[in-house]
Amino acid sequence: MSRLRRTKARADITVLDRVRSDGDYYVVLMAGAESNCNIQSMCGAASDYTLIWIRLDRNLRLKDKQAVVVEDCRSGISITDPPRKEDQEPKLRLVRGKLTVVYGNDSDPEKGITTRLVYDRKAPDQGFRTSTLTHVPGTISSAWLSFKMLADA
Repeated sequence: MSRLRRTKARADITVLDRVRSDGDYYVVLMAGAESNCNIQSMCGAASDYTLIWIRLDRNLRLKDKQAVVVEDCRSGISITDPPRKEDQEPKLRLVRGKLTVVYGNDSDPEKGITTRLVYDRKAPDQGFRTSTLTHVPGTISSAWLSFKMLADA
């Protein structure tokens, strides 16, 4: 009888920005985790990434938050800009005070959508602003549903 060996899943959190404005604190994070704990199945070697925007008051109490999945192997969502090699982790950073990420359904771009996310450290209270770049009517992808849920929130 063989024994299964358990390992701890890897999770990474990177601070992309932190700023204080009008008495509130704003933090932008990128959280990454293994896509599938079974490395021999679909997406087993992949990582998924979520961008997180947090607004805290002067006492560091949570006032508001946003989370956007920008890379999810099982849903076919991946970052397309900034570009990178397939096996490379995303290297997101602010350029001239702005974080800009383009992501979408890479498994079938004809049927999915592409979304641009922008965060501006000069206006951190606006959080993540997203806009749909392409969408084929009559199709619904998980990225579009995530976008729709954020827009309706």
